[in-house]
Amino acid sequence: MKFLDNRLVKKLYVLLSLVLVMTFFPSQSANAIFGLGKCDKVKKQILKYEKEEKPLVDGWNYHSGKYYFEYSNYMQRELQKYWITLVNLEVKMYSLEKNNPKCFTNTQNDYINDVYPNWKSHQSRNKFYPNNNNGVDADNRYTKIAWDSIYNQ
Repeated sequence: MKFLDNRLVKKLYVLLSLVLVMTFFPSQSANAIFGLGKCDKVKKQILKYEKEEKPLVDGWNYHSGKYYFEYSNYMQRELQKYWITLVNLEVKMYSLEKNNPKCFTNTQNDYINDVYPNWKSHQSRNKFYPNNNNGVDADNRYTKIAWDSIYNQ
């Protein structure tokens, strides 16, 4: 009988110790223990994509407004590769945003839903005509891309 009493006292001691520790030393939040929340992870990835995107857009815009036939065939092919890289990054980024609408405001979601189909269309055109100058407008000039972070929308 005494053996049972000692076990019970030990259990109560452990339980009391846990209560005191939890009272005087508050625990970390669940996110701190298990990592970032879903929207935090999405934002972190989008910011990473935007960091890749900004210099690509700046490099592309250096050529914007110029007629494609001002460039040699070699340079046109290089610009087309650059365009494909840029478009694929845009589609990847907007796909992530579109698949996580709860992580964005209504204004941001409206912007995403407005812009995403355009980039998807460019991507389809690149797949069907990979060697064309797909980054040119109706006047045969390289198009200008307006860059801004989704978090400024």
